[in-house]
Amino acid sequence: MIHNLYIISEGGVAIYSKNFAKSTMDEQLISGFLIAVGSFAKEAVGSGLKKIEMQTGEQLFVHFNETLKLSTAAITSAADYPKVIPKILKKILKQYSEMFKGKIHDITIVEEGPKFDPVVSKLLEDNTAKRDKKRFLLGLLLGSLLLGVLFFLFTPHLIQLITEFYMSIRGPLTDPLDTISILAGFHLTSNLL
Repeated sequence: MIHNLYIISEGGVAIYSKNFAKSTMDEQLISGFLIAVGSFAKEAVGSGLKKIEMQTGEQLFVHFNETLKLSTAAITSAADYPKVIPKILKKILKQYSEMFKGKIHDITIVEEGPKFDPVVSKLLEDNTAKRDKKRFLLGLLLGSLLLGVLFFLFTPHLIQLITEFYMSIRGPLTDPLDTISILAGFHLTSNLL
């Protein structure tokens, strides 16, 4: 789940921010930090910033669009799939640039941020799956069903392998109880029966 979302100008100003977790982080402080760290990474290593993992388990993803000269950033929980978040950030930035054509570098666009909230909500709703008890139970049921099918498909092969291995050590099996005893994990001799 995305906790915080930012769209940041090239100069480091947060021109859009959405706080889903009701935290008290200052968006301008975060955006300035991201631009500074991204610039440092570009100068030091030759590539920009994509992701920061925090000790709390949260992750910070950054996407920079060279053409628009804008960045999107999101602070997410550790449970979020890291390949999905960058795709969502790209979609959000694309929708933002389409909605505010010609005004994306105007600092007064910050005041128009609430107009973009429904677009963000819709994009997040369309691109994320809810984690609820129903989905968990469905996954558990499907996983158990798949495991059961695989068990029944491979059990005859497993029995054949065990029997062939035992026969290679002991010789041919003459008593049907020998096969059962091999599968049960112990050996019965005809003297005990």
